[in-house]
Amino acid sequence: MVPLWWNHKVPIRNLPELLQLYHQHGGSIVQYRRIYSVILFSHTSSVFEWVPPTTSHRAAGRKHALWCFMFGWWSIPGLVGTPIALYKNLFGGMDVTSFLTAPPPIVQGQNP
Repeated sequence: MVPLWWNHKVPIRNLPELLQLYHQHGGSIVQYRRIYSVILFSHTSSVFEWVPPTTSHRAAGRKHALWCFMFGWWSIPGLVGTPIALYKNLFGGMDVTSFLTAPPPIVQGQNP
């Protein structure tokens, strides 16, 4: 069976750089979606980007929306996923700053 939709989670490779930029300059860390499709194959990935405090999330998401618009439509699963990714990217992506900068949770029963 040929997979029609492929979505896998990978570690954020540029996380140290994103956190350094956030701590030095402020702003936020935003998750955008990218879709690449070919005939029966569609690949969705997340792109994490630091957005300066002087830039809007929507403006930063335009290049990711353009990527989806150019490369996302070329399969049946891509026809479904691309409009969703376009909507999310054009409306500012998902701000994950508080999630990535929050301290780890305290686990009951462990001594410090």
